[in-house]
Amino acid sequence: MTAWRRKVGKTILSHQHNRLYFGEMLLPEPGYVLDFAVGLTYSLDLEALLGVQMSLGMLDEIDTKHKDDPYYLLEAIRCSADKIAVFCNAESIKLPQKQRSVFALLEQSVFAVQHNKGAFHPKLWVIKYTRSDYSSTHIKKRDDSYIKVITLSRNLTFDRSLDLAVEMTGSIGESDNEKHRPLYDLLEYLMKNDATKNASLIKREKIRGLAKDVLRVDSFELKDGFDNYAFHPFGFKEYKGKAAALLVNPNNKEIFIISPFISKGTLERLTKVRGKKTLVTRRTELTNNIINLFDDVYVVKDAVMTDEVIEDEKESQSYRDIHAKLYFIDAYQAQKTLLIGSLNTTESAFFNNVEFLLELRCKPNSRMKSMLYEDLIKDENGVFERITAVDETAKVLEEGETVDFQDILAAKPSAVVIPESEGYTVQISIGLFNEPAEIAPLYAYQARPASLLPLKQGTEFTEIPLRELTEFYVLQRRGVRILVKIPTTGIPTKERDGAILKEIIGNKHDFIKYVAFMLSDEYALMASAAQQSVLINQNGTSTTARNEPLHAVYESLLKAVARRPRRLDDIEDIMMMLDKDVVPEDFWKLIASAKEAAQKGGRRE
Repeated sequence: MTAWRRKVGKTILSHQHNRLYFGEMLLPEPGYVLDFAVGLTYSLDLEALLGVQMSLGMLDEIDTKHKDDPYYLLEAIRCSADKIAVFCNAESIKLPQKQRSVFALLEQSVFAVQHNKGAFHPKLWVIKYTRSDYSSTHIKKRDDSYIKVITLSRNLTFDRSLDLAVEMTGSIGESDNEKHRPLYDLLEYLMKNDATKNASLIKREKIRGLAKDVLRVDSFELKDGFDNYAFHPFGFKEYKGKAAALLVNPNNKEIFIISPFISKGTLERLTKVRGKKTLVTRRTELTNNIINLFDDVYVVKDAVMTDEVIEDEKESQSYRDIHAKLYFIDAYQAQKTLLIGSLNTTESAFFNNVEFLLELRCKPNSRMKSMLYEDLIKDENGVFERITAVDETAKVLEEGETVDFQDILAAKPSAVVIPESEGYTVQISIGLFNEPAEIAPLYAYQARPASLLPLKQGTEFTEIPLRELTEFYVLQRRGVRILVKIPTTGIPTKERDGAILKEIIGNKHDFIKYVAFMLSDEYALMASAAQQSVLINQNGTSTTARNEPLHAVYESLLKAVARRPRRLDDIEDIMMMLDKDVVPEDFWKLIASAKEAAQKGGRRE
């Protein structure tokens, strides 16, 4: 593999000039396309997931002005729905502020993990890319596919706190590499979790195939400064309790910790070293007893937390803090080690949660230590300031009460959809749980907030329109609302997806625009042009000869015959889901002619 956009902890050095953009990190090398991607996150924002679908589905750098374009969203989801699986903590799906019917199209890409006695907390992407010209008749070569692993400290949300990311790539070989067994085991754990029991057979096979490919990667390439790496999942089977064993070592002579959330007991274990001890954390986490465990303690400057230091492309100001998790260890008679990932320095993280760390072993001449101390925390123009004491009398004595939904999830809620003469009835089933709560299907709640009903065995929602059927439900308890995914049987998925499609493509004008969009090689350019051009009149008749809409689309269809004949099947599937008066009569003839030409050409992807 050639070096291309590989960044290792790039944001360590400069908060202004070395910033990473997540959508860009998802893009493949030129000449490759997405094969399959698995994402792991604690909290999930469906709006943020739409952005991932756009990046991976379009394989294009997404301009924020297109994020609300209905054709862009629909095509991105259509292109990537079968190629993405995102695993999140079951209680941590954010209730979206916008009402979007397309959220229902994300259901088969979202898997909510319930982890006993802890949280599902890793932040990681494992992605396989394949050559764009690959075919079943192609003679297999070593560079036909490659794997990218992106280790993050951030969730799949719009949180703008300071985070870290590491990107590594490697080619798939022929034999197993036991160094990668821990990452394989993490993906296998996901396959055996209840979250995937209702996944499609194709998606399950894709996840398992990705795990096997990870195991066969010869080696992931490292940036200068590192000479080895290791994957460290925690919190399941043989990986329980391994965090402490990895990080607490009597041979450690120096330790540098970045952790937004901390607990005194865990810090006491880590600070039993003879040399220097440094902590970077949130101001709100500190006590004077914790400060006394370290030689130096740093927090984010107040100016950074209100965006006075970091300016973000005319975005509105918002509160931010440190969210990165990093451990730098200098051990006696051993090389220096950098660990980045999801692990906070807390008891829950070390002993209960499912977590992930990437270990990077520094070369003897590595500057990582000086970069951390000098370039990161001691830079006067940087984002951190040293703190020697806190006023504990000013701390809130009683923190706000947290609302827990674990008992509801443990009661295994499910739902069944029953067709009625007027819409559909959704009936809830659930076991025993501890405290009253309310529930409503997502779209019913967004359209009618009063639709929340007491959660109990047999709760029913009646006269639900087809397009509002979903596996996403709003739970409310003591005024706190979260979004959960509940297994729901009886949803006529094809008809529901067709109803959503009809909302976006409601007439012949919309249909021709969307087909032109599907056939475009430059999605962003097409999305902009679609706002300015009229391809066909609302009544379905051709516009002036100067526009020649059907002729223009036919030219694109002919190109698809030569380069992407399977796209014709995609278009025909869309046509079958729409009402007959939405598809122009002439277009049925066009697609038939194009498919006939494809069959004569004998080329099918």
